[in-house]
Amino acid sequence: MKTPFLLALIVPMAVGAQRLVPSDVQISGSVFALAELDGKLVIGGDFSEVNGQPISNIVAWDGGTGFDDLGAPMPSGQVTAVLPYANGVVFGGLAPGDYRRVFHWNGDTTTVLGTPGSGRINCFTEFNGDLIVGGSFFTMDGVVVNRIARWDGTGWTPMGTGLNQMVRSVLVHQGQLYVAGDFTATGNGTTQLAYLARWDGSAFQPVGTGVSGKVQDLLSMPNGLWMAGSFRYTADSTVALNQFAVFNGDSFAPLIPDFTGFIPVGDTFDHLMIPVGGIGVLAMANDRLVYKDGEWKLTWLPKLYCALEYQGKEYAGGNSSIYSMLCRKLALRELLPGNGPLPIDVAGVRSWVGADGVLFLDQEEQMPSFTPWSEGGASAIYAHGQYVVGYVGDSAFTSSFSPYGNHDCDGKGYDPGPRCTERDLAFRERYSRTWPIDIGQLWEHAAHWNDPGYTVPEVLANWPAHGDPGNGEPAQLVPFQDMDGDGLYEPDQGDMPVIRGDKAVLTVVSDQIADTMPGMRPSMFDSRILVHGFDNGPEALHHTLLVNYAFTNRSDRTYDSVVVAMTTDPDLGCAGDDFIGCDPELDMFYVYNADATDEECNGQPGFGLHPPAIGIVGLSAPMRAFIYFNHEGAACCNDPQSAQHAANYAEGIWKDGSPLINPITNDTTRFMFSDYPDVPGSYHETALIDPDRRGTASFGPFFNVAPGETICFDMAFVFARDTTQDNIQNTRVLQQKVIALKQWYAQQAYGCGEYPDVGIQAPVEDGAALTLYPNPAQGQVTAARTDIREAWHVSVRSVTGELVHQALWPAGTRTWGFTTDALAEGVYMVRFSGDPGQVVRRLVVAR
Repeated sequence: MKTPFLLALIVPMAVGAQRLVPSDVQISGSVFALAELDGKLVIGGDFSEVNGQPISNIVAWDGGTGFDDLGAPMPSGQVTAVLPYANGVVFGGLAPGDYRRVFHWNGDTTTVLGTPGSGRINCFTEFNGDLIVGGSFFTMDGVVVNRIARWDGTGWTPMGTGLNQMVRSVLVHQGQLYVAGDFTATGNGTTQLAYLARWDGSAFQPVGTGVSGKVQDLLSMPNGLWMAGSFRYTADSTVALNQFAVFNGDSFAPLIPDFTGFIPVGDTFDHLMIPVGGIGVLAMANDRLVYKDGEWKLTWLPKLYCALEYQGKEYAGGNSSIYSMLCRKLALRELLPGNGPLPIDVAGVRSWVGADGVLFLDQEEQMPSFTPWSEGGASAIYAHGQYVVGYVGDSAFTSSFSPYGNHDCDGKGYDPGPRCTERDLAFRERYSRTWPIDIGQLWEHAAHWNDPGYTVPEVLANWPAHGDPGNGEPAQLVPFQDMDGDGLYEPDQGDMPVIRGDKAVLTVVSDQIADTMPGMRPSMFDSRILVHGFDNGPEALHHTLLVNYAFTNRSDRTYDSVVVAMTTDPDLGCAGDDFIGCDPELDMFYVYNADATDEECNGQPGFGLHPPAIGIVGLSAPMRAFIYFNHEGAACCNDPQSAQHAANYAEGIWKDGSPLINPITNDTTRFMFSDYPDVPGSYHETALIDPDRRGTASFGPFFNVAPGETICFDMAFVFARDTTQDNIQNTRVLQQKVIALKQWYAQQAYGCGEYPDVGIQAPVEDGAALTLYPNPAQGQVTAARTDIREAWHVSVRSVTGELVHQALWPAGTRTWGFTTDALAEGVYMVRFSGDPGQVVRRLVVAR
């Protein structure tokens, strides 16, 4: 029997998932604040153009094609606060000179409330009919106010002596006015405040003991006053708060007890916590958490500044000036159910999957993740992408080839969705996403789709089985298990997705953006990408991520031959000390450390002593060529800039067309560094010249690929490390692991477009002989069985399908147990899977 492996650590899946979709409002820059007035969405931020029109920092949108610049009151600076007030909206922010004002727009005209202040406007609230303004200003209308002021409809007045440092947030909670920021006392220093204050009608008073650091955000919630900031404790150091706290009127308590990281408090618009309409409260902690229905749940939304429901849709403001969106103008996006870019946690590795097909690189955060859980947090790969080169005679056509996304809008990256006639909002809403699925969801669906009250999970309901032929999309887009054979995907009739592995994430992308780009000659292939892995299986599958590619020829050309190319930027911990090589017999190129220790560098952790090797392996087609190149260095040998450069690399020749020369034999070759580094005098790297290696390997060829035809390619990313071996020896550890992986793959007999049917698992024989106690449980739970011949796999899921625990129940043992201490009160399903089937027990966790 194969020796199974099982992960001891289970990472919670995102539930109630949300994603961001490009809206019809194209804003390059940042959106910091949103408000609605008379059916228009008022958008404040730091921008100079809206849908091609020169509009700066504040705009009102009618939901269609109409935009109002409000008279262009702030041509420079930033609008960081907007609030409905007095039959209009008020707005202000950071601006020079005469623009340091509070503006009021009534839907037709913009006026100024008083004369310019002396500093920035950070926040607004309405209290007892008056407008309360906080910021860094000292005066308003020439009157000393010290960072907080009140507008009574006719003029500005101070509030007591003000405050001694900046105000970041003002809020009315349970009828009282609260203020938060950097201050530690009133403006005259007589009352100590510890970053929080309450207005008693004539002066500011402390809020409990106060807290130990700046408070950035305040929210009024049913259970108390929520806050977020740089504080770690109450001001008297008696209660640990960890940057997120709730004040119930008498005392403070931590809001997110499990949060142990640290988030710097930056500018006042850089919120740590924002309300997000129907989904709850978004906290910028632990890879983003959403609070709803009394609990915090994981989400994979990027950092947002604001959100607001408008005309039945949820809009979110953010920053489009980051690397991945320089040309995208995505500062205002729609928030929709479903998953966007996210990690897949499988086979002991966390790997990031982008909606545009980029693997491992989180483009919004600019962070890589091919991160084995057991290896100290270092990532082995920075980014990976695919492209297809099709040949008609001597002419080469090349799809988008950048592994980093389409950040320059130069056609080098892919866009979500297949080729189509119009990439309108409806198209983006369908395809700007990923589809994560695990086998447990499919089993549940297969077993219960016809049960009364059963609800098809969102990812199954919206599986992209069919495109819209009316929009030029393929009618049959993604395979599925068709229970009645009618060719239609009907999940409410038992149909379901088909995947490989225990967990998978699907993306669908195309190179259509390259059609009109200079220097591009697109081959016009749609790409269907199924990233997957196994949590159970032979050792060769541990720390191994598998990818099933399907490329469909959407051109009108029949290609004489086609090769698929895989480009990887493999930063093995520290990017500056990597060597690269290939093994043509194993259809693999690999990266290993140049010396015995992989140090931390560029803010990224290293793997330390005994560093690993990582292999990029073709499984279903032979490797045709492999070449490395560098981020910088000689023009012949750095990042490709045109379709011809990419086609050359796919053929194993340099950008300028010159061939590779093996310096040991002086022969031309298509395989760079094709010997292992432990072979003396052989063809392998020996010196770090222009480090930060990248590599492209091509696979194939596939012949006579007609329009509409699909070719498939399976590959793997294989991480290998033996901590008794050094950097060179671990390349041989990798070699042996890949040999075992290829033997396993050959046994699967996967065909192009073929996936195993899910079915319904048969029950474990003598299931009644399995008991689970105590039930309900508080703390330790024990399972007992009579049949001890085989190892059983145990998984625990919430009623929503979230996997919260899994383990291996070894053969030869009658009892197995786990603790429910980390589980919320509620009902869970405990699945015991073995030979020949499975049994499920219902577990109630009580508190």
